[in-house]
Amino acid sequence: MSDASGDGVGGATDLRFANPDDAWQLATLHVEVWRQTYCDIAPADALSTLDEARRLPFWRAVTEANEPDVGAIIASRGDRIFGVVSYDRPNHSAFEGMAEITHLYVRHAARGLGLGRTLLMAGLDHLRSVGCPAAGLAVVK
Repeated sequence: MSDASGDGVGGATDLRFANPDDAWQLATLHVEVWRQTYCDIAPADALSTLDEARRLPFWRAVTEANEPDVGAIIASRGDRIFGVVSYDRPNHSAFEGMAEITHLYVRHAARGLGLGRTLLMAGLDHLRSVGCPAAGLAVVK
């Protein structure tokens, strides 16, 4: 899986399925993007308690799932991850009968370049290919 269009962050971005070796870097990306995004609206204790060690079990589980409808696709260049889309079976009744896009994160340096759209489309294409008819994504208002 590769994105020939490039990401504007110094060259083409490769898209690939995440594997267990990516778990720590995904936890780091998750914390970095979450803190940047919610720094002005999340309670201070939420910002201080969210750290890589807290997110690592989630990313290990996602990357070790070995299920077609549970996983993540990452956008990387070399060994640096710039973004991720993760998907799972639905955790909320609003998504009944669909898959759920659980995370869509793009590193600050790669925002505004279409990478989020590329990741989302790759996730949706994958889910369709494994028989999921639809997917939902919850967002924070």
